[in-house]
Amino acid sequence: DALPISKDGKAAKIVKFGSGVLAVAVDREGRVYMSTGERDGCIKVYSSTGSYIGDLKDQDGTQPFCGAHGLAVSSDDVLMLAAGSSVYLYQLPTQNP
Repeated sequence: DALPISKDGKAAKIVKFGSGVLAVAVDREGRVYMSTGERDGCIKVYSSTGSYIGDLKDQDGTQPFCGAHGLAVSSDDVLMLAAGSSVYLYQLPTQNP
């Protein structure tokens, strides 16, 4: 359920943050991952309809994603994050994170 680009070239939906958006990726279920410059909740997760789901955390309950400037999702739902001088790979859940 991707948001279509309108025929007149206008944005279908705009999501604004208080801080800058560094990177965006979408998984096969249509969830949208946005890396922000915020210290808490650095990766925001939204449903395919634009509803806020929550902040992405690792299995330890921490958020080691601050400063992620590159995001991509593979066809088997592995989230790849580039942050600092490292690349992190995380298997995404099949349900909402």
